[in-house]
Amino acid sequence: MLIKLIKLLLANAALGLVTFTAGAQSWANGLVDFYPFNGNSNDTVGSNNGTVINATLTTDRFNSPNSAYAFNGNSAAVGLSPLTLNNLTAGTISTWIELNQNTQEVIFAKQHPGANSYGVFTVGFTAPPQLLGDVGRLYFQSQNYNQVSSTTLLSTGVWHHVAVAFSSTSCNLYIDGTPSGSASGNFSIPDDTSTVASIGNWGGDVGIGMNGKIDDFRIFNRALAANEVAQLYASEVGPPGPRTANGTAVISFGFVVNVNIVDGGWGYTNTPAVHLIGGGGSGAGAVAVVSNGVVTGFTITSNGSGYTNAPQVVIDPPYIFNPVLAIAPMSFLTFSNLSVSGSYQLQRLASWYWTNQPVSFTATNNVYTQMVAGVAGPGNYRLALSPVPAQAFASPVVSYGYVVHATVTSGGSGYVTSPPVSFSGGAGSNAAAISQISGGVVTNISITNPGSGYTNTPTIIIGQPPAAAVAPTVLPVMRVDAASLAPYDNYQVQFAPNLNSTWGNWSGGLFTSTATTNSQYLFITNGLGYFRLQYVP
Repeated sequence: MLIKLIKLLLANAALGLVTFTAGAQSWANGLVDFYPFNGNSNDTVGSNNGTVINATLTTDRFNSPNSAYAFNGNSAAVGLSPLTLNNLTAGTISTWIELNQNTQEVIFAKQHPGANSYGVFTVGFTAPPQLLGDVGRLYFQSQNYNQVSSTTLLSTGVWHHVAVAFSSTSCNLYIDGTPSGSASGNFSIPDDTSTVASIGNWGGDVGIGMNGKIDDFRIFNRALAANEVAQLYASEVGPPGPRTANGTAVISFGFVVNVNIVDGGWGYTNTPAVHLIGGGGSGAGAVAVVSNGVVTGFTITSNGSGYTNAPQVVIDPPYIFNPVLAIAPMSFLTFSNLSVSGSYQLQRLASWYWTNQPVSFTATNNVYTQMVAGVAGPGNYRLALSPVPAQAFASPVVSYGYVVHATVTSGGSGYVTSPPVSFSGGAGSNAAAISQISGGVVTNISITNPGSGYTNTPTIIIGQPPAAAVAPTVLPVMRVDAASLAPYDNYQVQFAPNLNSTWGNWSGGLFTSTATTNSQYLFITNGLGYFRLQYVP
């Protein structure tokens, strides 16, 4: 039986998203340190993890919680190793910043205590820090004297991407991917291991730091070209991809009275469905409010009743993607005419003997059903009534091509008469033996003909003990495994005998998945055909 499976282009088709990966972008060459600030100050490219001093995790430019650091303008910093930016002939610093106010701010500083400053990246500060520049203007200084400033000013309350690319001959500033100021001169970072390096602070001096947020801080060991800075900015200006919103329900005296936003998500082009699951009650409903691709609130459409705990809030993802499908053959076994109250053991025929399966029970009905993996026939499984007999086994001894002896390794049980013995494999022929039993157990195998030509050890096949057993009727089943589903949304299994025919709903194929994965068991009545899943809003 041939069953083919295809994936359905869902009614809510996913939009094509352009994503940028570091390994595929030229701007990523030479990236030595990257601080995404996603919950910590770890360096995800190198091993130069930062030390957080009074900075606090906050929302980033996509309103994702714990994805950027907020600095208090004086004592907050992310301290780095003194070796950061050490001995760089050329390099690049890029990051995202949001200024709280039009004052002097420090984005990054590497300085020798009390003297030279190398690689100082600021807003509104000329160097040394006692000299104030224009508020909102970007500055970079190295070698304690060479300096460059931006031609445009930064606004407050808005995230900006800022970058500086420096070398031993020049320096260029960039704001939001666009060139904004340049200067000639030696801006390289000299070898000085006694310096202090920190993000968001002038190296620990109280009162000289960033008053705002910093995110996605990168250090390169080469000067990026203008087109590469533009590519880097373009890769990060939008969210990295759709993100599912989530929230928490608020109950009062058994009623759902509100849903609070935990994460507004990103990428919503339609109003997503909201499911309130569990909590001991029923009947509550809510509708999401979407603005600019983000879930900004919820409207309670029904308070429900009887809630003893807050129900789980499940919000549809921004896009309902095509499910990832796989199939596996199964077999549905039906055993009839069982003895009620009889104890049964499920067994499978393995080669020439029966093996116990991890299913044993006392029958409460004269019919029993069981699903098993793979394609099975009525002779592959049985239910054996207890006491279940056990198969006997023996191993032969081969010498100079002859089977000269056999040792009983397991005598089995339930034998009424001496079972027949035969030999299989080993490349020889004509070996023969007989068995002896005592108390239902095989106690000995006697070789009656050693045969000849055995180059390998043959298998001794001992007859099966008699058993009171029931054979099943078998129906073929196809297990359809689906992943990338939208939890608590509906899907319909559909079937078509060929790709040019009309798709029809498979009877009983409508289901609601409670997770992103699901398995459906389909009884097969067609010899050839195709399955798909249809999303049912």
